[in-house]
Amino acid sequence: MAVRTETVQFHTCDLCGQDSEEAGLVRLYGALQSGRRAQADVCPACQQRPIAELVAWLDSKQRETALRPLRSLRGVGR
Repeated sequence: MAVRTETVQFHTCDLCGQDSEEAGLVRLYGALQSGRRAQADVCPACQQRPIAELVAWLDSKQRETALRPLRSLRGVGR
């Protein structure tokens, strides 16, 4: 019995969420205040938008993925 595996890739703009051809997206890199690197794939239409929107998007992603301190768990390890 033969097995065939297919890989499907979806390419979307990180700002507007529209599907796009991979060749049409531009990958932008930046450094966040936390010192981590960030990246965003941006479609041609969004490349015409103000850079402030991209910076705000990257900032929101930094807040979403920031490590949060663990809450103390009572009774663990006892």
